Amino acid sequence: MADTKKAAFDPKDPTARGWALGLAIGIALGAGLGVAMGNVGIGIAIGVAIGTALAVSFTEMYKKEDASRAETDDDEAPPPTT
Repeated sequence: MADTKKAAFDPKDPTARGWALGLAIGIALGAGLGVAMGNVGIGIAIGVAIGTALAVSFTEMYKKEDASRAETDDDEAPPPTT
């Protein structure tokens, strides 16, 4: 029987990378903002909102980067020999 389990985080998946990086940065910024404001809960909430926006941007960036990398890999492939 084949193993059908999928890893919780696939580092090659642009969506997973984008969301992980975006939320991590957003929550870190939000926590810092929350400490500065004196209310970490509100800071984290703001951080999640910022992180969501960053996650969407990073996901699109990683998708374009992966597509561009795949395109250059195809261009650099040697011609087939017969």
